[in-house]
Amino acid sequence: MTKRTNLIAIFALAAFFLTGIVPTLAGGGWSAYLFESTSGELLRVYQDGTQESHNIGLGENQFISSRDIAFNADASRAAYCVTTYPPGTAENPGQPFSTFYLRDLAAETNILEVEFGSAIGCRTDSQSFNDDYSQIAVSVVNYFPGDPAADTSKPVWQIQVLDTASGNVVNEINSNSPAVATNGLITDAPVLPDVNAFDGSQIVFAEVPYGIGGTPTVNAYRWQISDGTLTPEPDGAYNHFSVDHLEATGESIWAALDPGLPAAAPDGPIGQFNVVKIADATGEQRNIYHNAEWTPITAKFIDDGQRIAILLFPAYDPNLPVGAQPSKWVALDRSGNVTDLQTDLEYSDVAPAPGGYAFLRTRLPQTENEMVRTSLEYYSNSTGMAELWSAEGATIWEIAWSGPMSTLDNLPPFPTFVSASNG
Repeated sequence: MTKRTNLIAIFALAAFFLTGIVPTLAGGGWSAYLFESTSGELLRVYQDGTQESHNIGLGENQFISSRDIAFNADASRAAYCVTTYPPGTAENPGQPFSTFYLRDLAAETNILEVEFGSAIGCRTDSQSFNDDYSQIAVSVVNYFPGDPAADTSKPVWQIQVLDTASGNVVNEINSNSPAVATNGLITDAPVLPDVNAFDGSQIVFAEVPYGIGGTPTVNAYRWQISDGTLTPEPDGAYNHFSVDHLEATGESIWAALDPGLPAAAPDGPIGQFNVVKIADATGEQRNIYHNAEWTPITAKFIDDGQRIAILLFPAYDPNLPVGAQPSKWVALDRSGNVTDLQTDLEYSDVAPAPGGYAFLRTRLPQTENEMVRTSLEYYSNSTGMAELWSAEGATIWEIAWSGPMSTLDNLPPFPTFVSASNG
């Protein structure tokens, strides 16, 4: 098997492995949460390398990813929605049901448990809380239309806004809402809305078909909660899963396809992208990076807003096995310079950190006797690299949250369009 094939296989099987980390006394300063989906462990790793282990209490047949967890400001509470898939038979399949949890991580107790009843999927997103954390938006998909076991008294899908003190539903939009039909949203197939912004008076969400992978772009809508109206979002940040925001400057970045520029055919089942776009605080969009030889997958602000980390996926090469080429990260600075950040990678992720960035590195087994090795590294512009944590086992860890990144004042704009020849 190739390294990439190994990665896909191990990532898919990660839900069946267990792990154990011995917690130590927590430190201070910047920190990040790592998540292991099988055990439901959240490991908080601090800048000084100390750790704090929590469990979110996932039960049997319950699975979520790091992207399905929302945290409050100091990350002392985690919110997530899980769907339980009970065992059954071909003649009498078990009916899935969904439950929302708001959990006090230190106490390892649930503050709220809200039952949604029969449902085939639900989720919260990192942006699901409103600004003061008094409300949270939860997306639920209840059934596939035409399923004889479906409870058709429910809408096909819905977004419910819950009060975080009581768990009561304070607002809702769903597939039966008049504004949904008026705007032509999907009502005859399952949708699991992806909440991208919630400021208390309005929610921006993406219309994500449920159970269908490989969707690089989707329609997005702005829901005005007070009057129930919907407004389609223009093509931009909220139509792409790779979006990242820098609150201090009002900038948003995302990977996209510019059909007027050459693009590589990716070496795998992902969308064909060739640029990184930016929208400034006024909403004006520009290309700030182009690559015709690699596929940009995602982009994230790092280094106190001075640079952007861009994940590049290799192009298809008919002379090599699929997955034989590793991916890499490059960095784009505000002068337009592009440099290699991390190369020759298997599974990896980047998170912003003060004065630099954090890097989650996963090394897959090269022999039958080896285990997966995962490490969290901190790259500081002033002190260099420090490995904060590492573990070996048969699990895949993900970055679920990272502490706020400071942003330098008076940052210059990124120049328009940077040639891939520099990266």
